[in-house]
Amino acid sequence: PLLHLFQEDDAVVVPDFELLESLRGAHRWMVRIPGMRHVGFTSVGAAATLAPGVVSSETAKAVARGWATTADVTRRFLDANVRRRLVRPNAPPPSASALLAPGADVLLEHWEPGQP
Repeated sequence: PLLHLFQEDDAVVVPDFELLESLRGAHRWMVRIPGMRHVGFTSVGAAATLAPGVVSSETAKAVARGWATTADVTRRFLDANVRRRLVRPNAPPPSASALLAPGADVLLEHWEPGQP
């Protein structure tokens, strides 16, 4: 399984959806996190939750929220795909609802093997 977290409207870091489409043998979950920027996916995002001065004040809240969402979705993905399969090796893939907290401000798309 593959988890791809991304942001929109960033001319510098553009998601490579052609690569994701080519990986047709795996379940692929693409999660768009609104307002997120590439720096938020790094340790700077974690630092912004503890020390908002690490990034500009107008972006600190969005970066901290995006980083927390990234960490939560990643944990849920690993729990659903790794931990669960250790207990039930032939378990079917998790539903999208298993990856998102209720009320999460993200868009999720799931491609089955062989899709799109």
